[in-house]
Amino acid sequence: MALGLPKTQLTNLKICEGCILGKMPQHTFPLRQTTSSHPLQLVHSDLCGPFPTKSISGSVYFISFIDDYSKFTVITFLKAKNQALSAFRNYLSLAENLTNQKLQSLQTDGGGEYHSKDFISFCKSQGIHHRRFVPHTPQQNGTAERKNRSLLNAARSMLHVAKLESKFLEEAIATTCYIQNRIYHHSLGFLTPFELWYGHKPHLQNLKIFGCPAFAHISDTKRKKLDPKAKKAIFVGYGDAHGYKAYRLYDPHTNTFFFSRSVLFDEDTILQQHKCSTTLSPTIENNQHNQEVVTQWRLQLEEPYSHDMHQTPTDPTPSSVSFTLTPPSHHPFSDAEYSSTHSGTTSKPSHSPTFSPLHQENSYDHKNQKLTSKNHVQNPPSPWEEQGEYDHPSPPSTFSNNPFLSSP
Repeated sequence: MALGLPKTQLTNLKICEGCILGKMPQHTFPLRQTTSSHPLQLVHSDLCGPFPTKSISGSVYFISFIDDYSKFTVITFLKAKNQALSAFRNYLSLAENLTNQKLQSLQTDGGGEYHSKDFISFCKSQGIHHRRFVPHTPQQNGTAERKNRSLLNAARSMLHVAKLESKFLEEAIATTCYIQNRIYHHSLGFLTPFELWYGHKPHLQNLKIFGCPAFAHISDTKRKKLDPKAKKAIFVGYGDAHGYKAYRLYDPHTNTFFFSRSVLFDEDTILQQHKCSTTLSPTIENNQHNQEVVTQWRLQLEEPYSHDMHQTPTDPTPSSVSFTLTPPSHHPFSDAEYSSTHSGTTSKPSHSPTFSPLHQENSYDHKNQKLTSKNHVQNPPSPWEEQGEYDHPSPPSTFSNNPFLSSP
């Protein structure tokens, strides 16, 4: 290989100090091998902040508590780090009361808010095993770190979509946590953290677009005869965390928050600003996206004749042609079945009596042996068809879209 190299022989050389000092990498972090079997067996916690802008209530931090079994998350907003112990006390009493379980282990990072003498002595007095990790190793507290990142990413996106200032970050984070507790988690399968925590499925009829304009009803005792019966506000969250069975609204004129259960929402304003919609466009012929969705639908024809469909039928006018439209799995209406039966003897085909967000009129071209379709959009069913947590036994005459009409 080369000339002039000295002949050296290294024996029993296990550690090279120079190589270690110059090239030592960090040890890998193994995956968890155990999981919790019941609520409050293990709770992850982390404190996030400070934020560059104070919220309207003056908070610059928030602390999260994530149950390892259900992944149910509770967050508390703080004005200073020394309020962490008070937030943990409140969480502990609430969680143990709801689940009838005792907290066994608390897993946190090496932050000073968890290393205070008061915090350590409180955990010892309650018989809680406090698992702390060394500083600058967030990988060991990955569950809490990922949850905080997920909350901030979603809250940041919601603020940009609603075009709200950064002082509404607290409301956006609280709304994000509320929603994430009610949607399925990848490690829970088709279950939600809410169901594992409370023991029943959540009802999502009350979900609205964050930051949309809202009109709150003004009671008769707070207005005069000719005064408006509603005032315009901004929807910024839900009242569950504050003990209210109502929506949380922001009044920009008084710079205050208030709660109301009789609210009408203008969600179309947000959707039109970003050129998106929750339903198919009525002008589907001119909408390229909707045409692509329609072309992806699988048209399953039942044989109108006893012989091959591609052969010329003996009777040029078949009695009926029945077909079923099955949407693809990724479409929002994939759980619904689209069906219709049309008579070939009438000039105008009949419609199916079942609801279909995209209804099609079809006619059979006997010359070319193919179906032609025209699309029509129908209105969705009333949200009162299914009774939920916030539903009333019968739809009221006003505010029919409001799920909070039942008496608190």
